[in-house]
Parts: sequence; C-alpha cells; structure tokens
Amino acid sequence: MRPIKTIEYKNDTIVKIGQPANYPIEIVETLKEEFAKFTNINNAYLGWMHDPSTNIPPHVIIGLDIVGDINHIIHAVNNKIEQFLKQRDIIDFVKMDSNEGIIG
Repeated sequence: MRPIKTIEYKNDTIVKIGQPANYPIEIVETLKEEFAKFTNINNAYLGWMHDPSTNIPPHVIIGLDIVGDINHIIHAVNNKIEQFLKQRDIIDFVKMDSNEGIIG
C-alpha cells in the first residue's frame, strides 16, 4: 500500500488550482464507486494543484464535502486507486465545505 502523508499549511499559501489536462478516468470511476459506500460524502470535486513553493510536482486533488473525519475515507480508497498511479504520482484529498471552500 502506498504511504499516506499529511501536509499542513501553517501560513497562507498561494497555490495554482485548475482542471487536469489528462482526465484520470480510471481513478474517477473507482472513486465514484467507493464514495457511493459512504453516506457522509455530500459531494466530491476533481482538480489539479501545484504549490510552486515546494518540490512537490503538480498533481490531482480531490475535494470532499463531507460530514466528519476525512481520514477514514482516504484510508479506505487508497488501495483501490493505487493500481492506476505511477511511482511518483500524488493525489491530495482535502476536506471542503460547499459554502466555504477548503477547510483546514
């Protein structure tokens, strides 16, 4: 299983967010199936993120509008999507609120 890391921004940080140039079809289809098993997920959003202040390459970001903790969802879907990832691919999961944006 691919390791899960938590990154916490302590200060305001400017990041670039957009849509992936190459739509990750297999990942999205798998996540749709897995997310359907959770009653606390209101919505899920797909994006592409780059933080130029780090050495982390641009990557897919999944925003989850959920009630409760996001960590159990990440752990549950991690091994389902890793088969579609290359060695250096990264996927970020962030907790969101449809009215406030990213939480945390």
